[in-house]
Amino acid sequence: MPFELVIAEGPAGARSFRFDGREVTIGRAAENDLVVHDPRASRVHARIRERGEGYAVLDDGSCNGTVLNERPVRGAARLRDGDRIRVGGTTLEFASRRPAFALVRASKVLAAAIGGVRGWPLRLRVGAIVAGATAFALCVAITVIAEHGVTARPRLAPGNSGGNDMTLPDVPVPSELFPDGLEELREAREPYDRGRRKLEERRIAPRNLYDAWRAFTAATAAIEATAPGATIPADLSRLIEWTQQELETECKRLLIGAARSERYGQDGQVEAAYREILRHFPGDDASGCRRKAQGVLAAVETPAPAGGVFGYPEAR
Repeated sequence: MPFELVIAEGPAGARSFRFDGREVTIGRAAENDLVVHDPRASRVHARIRERGEGYAVLDDGSCNGTVLNERPVRGAARLRDGDRIRVGGTTLEFASRRPAFALVRASKVLAAAIGGVRGWPLRLRVGAIVAGATAFALCVAITVIAEHGVTARPRLAPGNSGGNDMTLPDVPVPSELFPDGLEELREAREPYDRGRRKLEERRIAPRNLYDAWRAFTAATAAIEATAPGATIPADLSRLIEWTQQELETECKRLLIGAARSERYGQDGQVEAAYREILRHFPGDDASGCRRKAQGVLAAVETPAPAGGVFGYPEAR
């Protein structure tokens, strides 16, 4: 049964994440299902576990404890819609997604309404039934939207930000991808772990998706340099493919927006649109998006700021 956690208060700002698993871990460490960038949160702080028809929250031996609706969590505490979970200095709001119950309830109300107007005049009976059917149809529409997870805020994973149909592959922790016994792969661990973090934060800063792709390719290069002939882990290859495809989709979206500004003669917006591309692509990649934006900016004689684009160092 899916549920949502909304960051109501905390350093990360208001964001919403949807989960559909039996257990979700919360904490500061990158291997958690929901990473909380909060110095007051423990590495593995709490977990939400499926219990019967609902969920419960459990503290995972954290230093500062887990608080549910202003009360410390001891053992397991049942969760209800609207409950507020405090992890360190971050407050999460829990919301279960059980639209089917609302639909069943609405159908019962409609049936009762039809049965209750049998003695009314025909004109009044028709009007009441039409009004009830309209309300039921609205409930069905809301249920369909809820079942498909339509939300105004981004989801954590799986999913994609660029609109293509390639879902995010598994992102294993470094110890799973690079076992301790394979000393020659140690050099690939650090860039891979950096890529994982950037991938989790890809919606926070424009350049994080690019940085994730760059880190994963650096991990591959490290394997090839330190262990010639070694097989590149399949999960790493899939992550490189996914981030590359996402970058290409993002490039197309940004270029279409810039071209639209050019078409309507919005000069100020044209320059801003191409500079936005430089924010998303602080270095070169296979899509060539950065080179295209730089070419347009050079044509309008607007040089990039000294030291890099918006403070980001140029690719070496």
